[in-house]
Amino acid sequence: MQDKNAFDISSEFAWVKVQVDDSGLGPRLLIQDMRTGRVGYLDALELEMLAWTPHESLAWLVNPAFSRWRSHDDQSMPSFMEPIEGFGAGPEDHSDANGTP
Repeated sequence: MQDKNAFDISSEFAWVKVQVDDSGLGPRLLIQDMRTGRVGYLDALELEMLAWTPHESLAWLVNPAFSRWRSHDDQSMPSFMEPIEGFGAGPEDHSDANGTP
């Protein structure tokens, strides 16, 4: 039976199911890729960031060459996605992008 709070969004390029998920520590948006079954979650802060981000800044996320078309063995990231040295790393985390201390 279809959840009345879930709905599908589709285009010629993608098909996702979207619904509010309350099973975590707080409400979040559940997004399921209907082609693969892969599920992702966005919390309120992540959704607010999307509302404030200029659309053209998100264009690289839509390019499937950066994620969906990569093999599962290739875990490397494009250089612009690698962590910025010193940003977001806690005092105990002094490893480089490859996990080497």
